[in-house]
Amino acid sequence: MYRCLLFVAMMFCIGCGRAPEGPPADQPKEEPVAPPAPPKVYEPIDPATVRAWWDRGFAPCWLTPDASYSWIANQNVTFDTTRLVPGFRPINEQNHKNLPPVAVPFGLDLASARGVDDTVAKELPALKNLVVLRIGDSGITDAGVVEVTKIQSLTALEMSECRMITERLSEKWR
Repeated sequence: MYRCLLFVAMMFCIGCGRAPEGPPADQPKEEPVAPPAPPKVYEPIDPATVRAWWDRGFAPCWLTPDASYSWIANQNVTFDTTRLVPGFRPINEQNHKNLPPVAVPFGLDLASARGVDDTVAKELPALKNLVVLRIGDSGITDAGVVEVTKIQSLTALEMSECRMITERLSEKWR
């Protein structure tokens, strides 16, 4: 019993019911943590550029910044497109030679498109604002991937199901 009372008395005296006045002098003060940067908001592509790409066989679309998915753009869009990357997706036979420049960061979804091979990959580094590229399930080989890596502005690349790319090169660029 005496030990129990001693324990209670010690706990009361140690705590004294007061909050600590600050960090002990021997501990450094914590630096304030900066809030995370807001997500990038992408500018839309101007209508004249969209028309020029349409004439080449590409429809406007929206891509996720990590290249995981894309949607065809239409008037029934019900999601926040400011967090998505504007871009293009093939809708029929495309002309990949000398594609029109795009003045804002954009994406290109060539996944599962017919006729996408290493010759198309050689044209892509000329697209200066290309930030998201999807080439999954295409005919691009190791040589085409080397060309794609020359795109200076590229921040996301999706190349799943590319059967012509060797496993060694695929693992290197994941």
